[in-house]
Formats: sequence, structure tokens, C-alpha cells
Amino acid sequence: MPKFLITCYFDINQLEKISKLKVNHRLYISTQINNIIYGGTFKEENSQPKGIIIIAHFENSYLADCFVKNDPYYLGYDHYQIAEFEQKIPVTLEK
Repeated sequence: MPKFLITCYFDINQLEKISKLKVNHRLYISTQINNIIYGGTFKEENSQPKGIIIIAHFENSYLADCFVKNDPYYLGYDHYQIAEFEQKIPVTLEK
């Protein structure tokens, strides 16, 4: 199954809203945990959250897009990117 790199950038004017959505976001992520390989936040140099990155398995990019749009955090994104991801390190035997 293809892997996708999902990069979501927060709208800096929506950080308060994003903070309020954290519980619902985590509940949503828990329903998708079988698809998610790993993920986390990335930050500005001043430690302010800039967005999230998730690597996940989906059958196609349409389902990856649906995953993003169904996340409660979607309401606080400025924009997002989805790209098919091919793991090179560490070396795996997956095809």
C-alpha cells in the first residue's frame, strides 16, 4: 500500500482555535491509527507550532486527502500538501 507524506501548515491566526480542537483531533487520529506510520508537529525557531507532519498508508491520494479534510484541525490549516512517500532509510524489504 502506498505511503503518503502529509504536511499541514497552521494558520497563525487560528492557533487558539487549533488549541481548542486538540482533544477532537486526537480522538480522530485514534480512529486512523492503523493507517498512520508516524507523525508529529514541527515548530518555528521560537518554538511556536508551525504545523504537523504525518506519514501514513492509504490506497490512494484521494483517501489521504479525505483523511486531512476530516481532521478537526483542518479548520485551522492555512494549507497542506500530500505527496507519495518512498522510504529509503532505514532500508526495508517492502515493495
